[in-house]
Amino acid sequence: MDRMVSSLKVSKPVHEVCIKINLCDYRSAESGATSDPRVVKALVLAIFRAYNDPHVSLVETDSSGTKCETLFSMLGFRKLESDLGLTLLNLRRSEWLEVPVQGSHFSKISVPKPVIESDLVVNHPKLKTHGKTKITVALKNMFGCVRDKYKAKYHPFLDEVIVDINRAIGTDNIIVDGIIGMEGWGPTYGVPKQVGLLIGGRNPVSVDSFCASLMGFSPNSIRHISLAERAGLGPIKYNLLGEFDQSNIGKYEFKFDRIRYLLRRTVEGQIS
Repeated sequence: MDRMVSSLKVSKPVHEVCIKINLCDYRSAESGATSDPRVVKALVLAIFRAYNDPHVSLVETDSSGTKCETLFSMLGFRKLESDLGLTLLNLRRSEWLEVPVQGSHFSKISVPKPVIESDLVVNHPKLKTHGKTKITVALKNMFGCVRDKYKAKYHPFLDEVIVDINRAIGTDNIIVDGIIGMEGWGPTYGVPKQVGLLIGGRNPVSVDSFCASLMGFSPNSIRHISLAERAGLGPIKYNLLGEFDQSNIGKYEFKFDRIRYLLRRTVEGQIS
């Protein structure tokens, strides 16, 4: 983790760090559905060392079926708060700012002030399949920064909203927890998959493109990735650095019910 954080280090002064974790349900890290407090601890300690002990906030928000404070307690993050002196922040209770966006769905959108005012924004998604979007990694993780608690109303245009929130909130680093991923019908009730990878980068489109390829999907078949590239958020093409052997990428393919996905999208009138 230290090597990855160091390789992605930014040159500007860093005093406030925001890490967007992924707590989408009341499921343990062993399920592959949620951020692993052991991995998050390693990430926070690496950030402390790289940036001379900045203040770190772990952020998530309530969803239609969850409350952040309960998730923090149930899934082991309160211990991190006391052990490391970091802040656990439910974005629903923070200050929000409305900003203009030349979006696919929004012309203006509310964004959480603690995130956009941080010196370093780290997007820390899980590596998972998703019944509506095929995959959920960096771009989709930022959907959690949409203000509304009941986000299902955005599902008919989910890909567009994913792109719009990423237009409004930039991230400095992406560090994907692919140690335990999720295959099958994710993102909450799929099957845990031992992958054993940490994947890092600076651009969410490129990172998601690599992750899609790793999981067995064409990046161009993931609608929010294609839309994000067209919106100028980054290239689908990526350059690999490090120890990963691209020739063995096929061994990581994730199981996914493509027929069920196509039937669902056909019924919804959205085929990709």
